[in-house]
Amino acid sequence: MDKIRYRLKFEKIDRLRFIGHLDLQSLFQRCTKMANLPIAYSEGFNPHQKMSFAMPLSLGMASVGEYIDIELKKEMDTQGIIDSLNEAFPEGLKILKARQLGTKEKTGAAITAAAMYKISLTDDTITQKNIDTMLQTPQIHILKKTKKKEQMIDIRPMIYSAGMGDNNTINLILAAGSELYLKPEMVVEYLYEGRNFGRPFYLREELLKADSTGGGFESLFDR
Repeated sequence: MDKIRYRLKFEKIDRLRFIGHLDLQSLFQRCTKMANLPIAYSEGFNPHQKMSFAMPLSLGMASVGEYIDIELKKEMDTQGIIDSLNEAFPEGLKILKARQLGTKEKTGAAITAAAMYKISLTDDTITQKNIDTMLQTPQIHILKKTKKKEQMIDIRPMIYSAGMGDNNTINLILAAGSELYLKPEMVVEYLYEGRNFGRPFYLREELLKADSTGGGFESLFDR
């Protein structure tokens, strides 16, 4: 029997942006029960709901372009899934749209390659000229710190697109896959060159996959 899978696009905004990924996962699990969705479970001694997020979101970052794939035990109307979950969700979490996945479609986590961000700055010291200079720089080495080590990495190949928007905003498309991943905070830190830049507001607008031509990107929601 073919798996009955759905891809849900959702937003995580307002106060909900301050809950971590594991808490978000638990919240989804509770709400699917409250919504009486016929969610499928794994087998074994510790069965869990069959759902997978495309890409974890950094704590404190808002998003209007998050994705989760779920598997149900029976087919449902997509609007019914949307309505029942949104009724169970707290304010700040909302399903925006849904579609059934084809049997051969890969998970969102497997195909995510990039993410689109809008960053609202606290001042007007960054200009399009700064962005252009960054894009013309062949290598941008940044010290990346983790809990276990520090290393210099070249972030330039992971910056796919950048430009200034209205009202002191930066629009970015950055690598966001299992092999390459760049946080937008690192780009902002580079642009400010060590100067204080306050606390920008980060919004992830969309998760992207490679398009059919292999030369660009398209929404994870697209078939």
